[in-house]
Amino acid sequence: MAPHIILAVFRRGEPKSVLELVKRFAVEVAPFVVRLERVDRFPTGEGVVEPAPSPDLARAHALLHRRLGADGEQVDPYYRPEVWQPHCTMAIHVPESKVDTVIAACRSSDAFGEVSVERMQVVRYRPATELARFELGRRD
Repeated sequence: MAPHIILAVFRRGEPKSVLELVKRFAVEVAPFVVRLERVDRFPTGEGVVEPAPSPDLARAHALLHRRLGADGEQVDPYYRPEVWQPHCTMAIHVPESKVDTVIAACRSSDAFGEVSVERMQVVRYRPATELARFELGRRD
C-alpha cells in the first residue's frame, strides 16, 4: 500500500453512501502539502511518521467529518476530530522486539520533508482493497 494519511476508519462497516460522499468531498478539497517531520510510536505501538500540523490537512479532516454527519459515530475513536493524530504509517504488525529497530531505520531514511497530498481513496482493510480513488479538486 502506498504511503497514506488516514482521515477516518469505520470499525463496524462503512456508511452506505461513503463512495459518493468521498467523491463529493474530493472535489471540494484542493491538493495540499504536508511536511513529514519525525518518527514516533502511535498509541497502538506502530511506528509512524507524523506530518507537522498543517492547516490544510486539519481543514480536510474537519470537512470530511462534518460531511459524515451522524455516520461519524461509526468512526474509530482514534480518528474522531477531538483526538485524531495525523500520521503516515511506515510499518505495521511489527513484533515489539523489533519496533526500535524499525523506528531507527525510518529515522535514517529519506522519507522526511514536504509531500503533496493529491488524491483521496476509499479502502476496505484486511486485506487492503481499494474501492475508489478520487483526485483532489477535480470534477471528472
